Amino acid sequence: MKRYAFAVALLGALLLAAPARATDVRLGADVGWARDASFDAFWENDLFSRLDVGLAYTVLAAGPLRLDVELGYGYAGYLEATSSFDAMTSSLTVHDVFAGVRASYAPEGVSWIRPYAHVQGGVSIGLASFSDSGAGSTTFEDGDVGGMVYGGGGVEFVLPLDVFMDEPPEPLSEPLAFGLYLEGGYFYRTPLGFSPSTPSGGDDTIPIRGFTAGDVDLSGGELRLGFVARL
Repeated sequence: MKRYAFAVALLGALLLAAPARATDVRLGADVGWARDASFDAFWENDLFSRLDVGLAYTVLAAGPLRLDVELGYGYAGYLEATSSFDAMTSSLTVHDVFAGVRASYAPEGVSWIRPYAHVQGGVSIGLASFSDSGAGSTTFEDGDVGGMVYGGGGVEFVLPLDVFMDEPPEPLSEPLAFGLYLEGGYFYRTPLGFSPSTPSGGDDTIPIRGFTAGDVDLSGGELRLGFVARL
């Protein structure tokens, strides 16, 4: 019992002794490698690009160590291919909603550089469409929801506002800062399954019933580059 009380007291002391909290706004561009053959139905190569935006808040800052929690949203909506379907054009839009934790460390004397480890988890919403490219074009649509987990590490380069201004206005004083981050990791996504229904139509529609696109696996390594504003 004494050990648990000591651990709680130590955590409380760290939180009380922590410097001012910071809120980060992050905008990133991600490039992943979706190497599974199922992705070929929606894109001509293995590159899965995504834009994301996140809001992070520092919950623990003890000396050079910092722990942030975050919420964010990712979007990829330009994926389209015709090579895998002789008579159809396929397209895919993916929406990610996630939460995460980032643990970072500032080396002594160079606090503007912070190596970090990063994990995220959430849901992916995939929306797929398949269009008949012939006369009397018909579009078949379906959606699916899957899970996602990400793990990686990187480094951020963040400079405080006073580097750019000799005397920042009081409302814009520390901890306001700006910078960039570079990160690499691996995204695991549960496969998304699409089985669009076939609407009734005339002689020009493709006579498909119970059509399924199978499971689309978007898991793979990822590289991220982004901008961070610390408020």
